[in-house]
Amino acid sequence: MTAFKWNWQQDKWPNFTFDEETLLGLELAFIQFSAMALGALKHVSNDKKDLLIAEVLSDEAIKTAEIEGEYLNRDSIQESIKKNLGLAVENRKLPAAEFGISEMMVNLYQT
Repeated sequence: MTAFKWNWQQDKWPNFTFDEETLLGLELAFIQFSAMALGALKHVSNDKKDLLIAEVLSDEAIKTAEIEGEYLNRDSIQESIKKNLGLAVENRKLPAAEFGISEMMVNLYQT
């Protein structure tokens, strides 16, 4: 088993090459799943849509943090994301790490 290397640790960084044919199937699957998700989202009410977006952003925030070896509290992240989206939340103090990553995720979503 080879040791894991970050992108910037790869020998060819930053001059990567790839095989277009290998990626074609993955790109097609991504487009199909994206289209299905967008189609389903059109049938969700606005208040439920906001909660779904908060859920998706929370999942992405948790996965992003885990890549860096950091494990965050899901409830705090969700509350912070909802707060950053302007949704109703409990007014409690949120940990800095959860607030920071949720702020980043909402900014990425909105911009």
